[in-house]
Amino acid sequence: MTTEHSTEPRKESLAEQLGDWLRERPVGQRWAILLAVTLVALLLDVGTYQQQLSMAALYIVPVTIACWTLSTRQALLFTVAVAIVAGLRYPMFSPDPDFWIGFNNNVGRLISFGVNAAVVMGLKRSHDRVAYLATHDPLTGVYNRKAFEDELRLRLSSTIGPRRPLLIAYIDLDGFKGVNDQHGHAAGDLVLTAFAASANSFTSEAQIAGRLGGDEFAIAIAVADHGEAIRTAQDLHTELTAALSSTGYLVGCSVGALFVDVSDGRSAEQLIIAGDNLMYAAKNAGKGKVQLSMGPHASRYSSNRDFGTAIRRSASPAPSLETALKSSSAPEGGYGHAEYLRPSHAAAHRGSPTGSFG
Repeated sequence: MTTEHSTEPRKESLAEQLGDWLRERPVGQRWAILLAVTLVALLLDVGTYQQQLSMAALYIVPVTIACWTLSTRQALLFTVAVAIVAGLRYPMFSPDPDFWIGFNNNVGRLISFGVNAAVVMGLKRSHDRVAYLATHDPLTGVYNRKAFEDELRLRLSSTIGPRRPLLIAYIDLDGFKGVNDQHGHAAGDLVLTAFAASANSFTSEAQIAGRLGGDEFAIAIAVADHGEAIRTAQDLHTELTAALSSTGYLVGCSVGALFVDVSDGRSAEQLIIAGDNLMYAAKNAGKGKVQLSMGPHASRYSSNRDFGTAIRRSASPAPSLETALKSSSAPEGGYGHAEYLRPSHAAAHRGSPTGSFG
């Protein structure tokens, strides 16, 4: 079982919190804030023209907001536009404007705005990179353990909308250590990235994938009911196994999957531990398999060869597994716990026409 110690996250400064808040606003609100700040700077600049005090430096504020919240192209265009607007004050309000004075002022202002824009956009890229590395695994691009647990907690609550049933799959790669030992860590990295790419392509924006440590991953997928959970678990295992096979190395995966209903009161940590235990049950049963649980109080079935037989003989495996589960001794209203078997990757390389089942 993989465990990792997490440290307390660094507390963001007030400026960082304000910047994040601005970037989270809808596009229309961001532009409204930006134009309002620009208008205030313009009015103050024009209103102090005949006085000793100059407020032209206030244009740095909307330029900074634009460079932090907009795309690079939009921010650059906005910076140039603000420099042009700021440059209109001298020829419009001076009783005897001099061309070269206005020209030099505008060039100097454009350079200062441009330098400010470059600094802010550089800081933005650094901030985004640090924020990404704080929540994502740098090799595979999926969530790290802490971020996965945080996202799972959100989906177990009603914070981001009505709670939906979930299928949580805990996945461990079979034979991965042998790839590292025989072919080197570069080959191991290739296997991990191929696996993670397949996991990401399987999930949508409403679903999450994470690397919990080493060669262990987890995926949380919204499902409608038990039947969809069964089909999804099968499809997930099939797709991930195919992705691993495409690397050319003898590596597969064992999956511990559990259906989490909206009434399930277990925490994110408890569900991950339950999935971890199911994954080890799959490995102990011969690897390359899926152990599927339909609830915390459902009956448990281990290494039941009838489920594997039903799948091997059926042209549509999901209904066969569902029928086998319904006809089992699970309590009424629950599907219980089942194992279904998959062809081993090694057997496929040996040229077996039907594969080897555990």
